[in-house]
Amino acid sequence: MLFFFGFTHCPNICPTTLMNLREAYDTLGPADRDQVRIAFISVDPRRDTPAQLKEYLSYFNPAFVGLTGSKEEIDRATGASGGSYAFVHKPGDPPYEYNVMHSANIYLINPKGEWELIYNVQQLQQPAKVAADIESILHERPTNDRRKGDYEPLGSGTRTSYRPSTRVRKITRVLATFRKDVWVDPLLATFATV
Repeated sequence: MLFFFGFTHCPNICPTTLMNLREAYDTLGPADRDQVRIAFISVDPRRDTPAQLKEYLSYFNPAFVGLTGSKEEIDRATGASGGSYAFVHKPGDPPYEYNVMHSANIYLINPKGEWELIYNVQQLQQPAKVAADIESILHERPTNDRRKGDYEPLGSGTRTSYRPSTRVRKITRVLATFRKDVWVDPLLATFATV
């Protein structure tokens, strides 16, 4: 499973991320695609209703799953993954006119419910490499056989995708609390295996 945090009114990061995820997903063979779930977790439950999420994600791929929850649930999920978000509202604007600043990492979780990799937006622009990472994880190749560090450098001192340290299962346990807001049974099965 790959997931990230965002909101449907996002002007650039979210649609770009979803297009890159679609390209990586489409690069996979049919059998591998059947095993992969892409989850978009909205941090804007006020505007991002289940219907809004479903419509928005259908522009990218109808197989992609939209999740949201209460502020407390979203805070637990973002906190467990090291993500963040904040609402930006200009004084005098109507209540529904606001922006949301949010972290843009994309998290890859293996079929055992363990974190494998975290991508930044630039790394996700290499969908063939992301697809190769997914295939490697699905086919349980040993870590040293994976193409670790095989991403274009992003600048001096910048890390490539990396394995998270101590939060291995915490995020999937937290995400399991979103079950009442999930609309796709295969994703529930993914959470149930953790």
